[in-house]
Amino acid sequence: MSEINRLLEEIEEIEKKASGIYIYGIGMYGRTAYKILSQNGIEIKGFVMTNPNKNELYTLPIINAEQAKKINAGIVLGLNIHNKNEVMEHLKNIHYDGDMVVDGTQAFLKESETRGGFDEKVPTIEVTTVIGCKVGCRFCPQKLLTGNYFKENPDRERIMTIDTYQKCLDHIPKKCNILFCGMAEPFLNPNCIDMLKMTVASGRKVDLYTTLVGLDKNRMEELLSVPVGWVTLHVADSMGYAKIPLTDDYYDMVKILLESKKKDGTPYINLCNAQTTPDSGILELCKGKYEILTDMNDRAEQLEDRRLVSSSRRQEKIACGYSGTTLNRNVLLPDGTLILCMQDYGMRHVIGNLLEESFEEIMRGEQIELVRKALMEPYSDVLCRSCSYAVVYGEAGEDELNDTGKNQ
Repeated sequence: MSEINRLLEEIEEIEKKASGIYIYGIGMYGRTAYKILSQNGIEIKGFVMTNPNKNELYTLPIINAEQAKKINAGIVLGLNIHNKNEVMEHLKNIHYDGDMVVDGTQAFLKESETRGGFDEKVPTIEVTTVIGCKVGCRFCPQKLLTGNYFKENPDRERIMTIDTYQKCLDHIPKKCNILFCGMAEPFLNPNCIDMLKMTVASGRKVDLYTTLVGLDKNRMEELLSVPVGWVTLHVADSMGYAKIPLTDDYYDMVKILLESKKKDGTPYINLCNAQTTPDSGILELCKGKYEILTDMNDRAEQLEDRRLVSSSRRQEKIACGYSGTTLNRNVLLPDGTLILCMQDYGMRHVIGNLLEESFEEIMRGEQIELVRKALMEPYSDVLCRSCSYAVVYGEAGEDELNDTGKNQ
């Protein structure tokens, strides 16, 4: 039985004794929970937040946990791992009936250390193997990235070499998750599979986010032999927002991955997403196997396309919804440069270079400390204040993304 089907059965049991089903969390995870449950016929009556700062989402009411308890609401947790633990403690403190609560995180995203990097003690580094992604997704500020990367040096290393990656890897702690994703399709670098192998051989956990663009179909078997962890497949969409060539080879590769298993017997693909409604051929391949998520964020207000712009956290003390105030989920660029995070396409916060410094040195460095300090200073000039993943510092259940962009 799949995780989703197991979750649906649990919810159906709760529905028999609850006044209605509510989702705890209105951020990325809460909205994902809403979409998937709605697609599977579960009526959602509303949302729950620890400290509501708005009245409704998707025209449904937002209430606090005490109100949910009074009306005997069934709760599905739609939170990241960091916030989930705090919310569970909060529900315990107000004596919420545990039989009326089900953890949706496990089903939707199959808790992964890398997926979110929510354990602030375990860093995550996203590897950008090339600069200049020809997939050119509509909701991805590639021009901003390339313009800033090559601004001072047009000859800057565009494609990461094996030698550069090995030297950077030597400066990364053993207990660190590596995610091949970053700010470009990883397989646009012809050495990507070799880099995956190097990472696994080093004893580190490696995850993958890919559109498959740049991957040679003849190397599929080689890829499948690499013991990767979490795999997200970004599929072609009906509007062509992601420029993925719809060739026979592409559909064949998608089919192979959808039908493949990891060594532990679990599906090779953990999650499928798209920029908008998926391509019809992809929908047919995924039918009955995967829900394809289409929720997008506004890249910290750095997109030229303004349809996803959301309000920002200007006046509060804030933290990152992925890495708290540790800020240890960072992005490695092809020349060893380490920038703050997956949203920093404008390279506003360059925190070091892994060719020259160890990760530990960078995490103790002046640049990252300036960002941490800015999180605690309302109205400070830090990218995080424009980011949808920012959360109010110190609040339980703080996964509170805005609902702007829900209709893309």
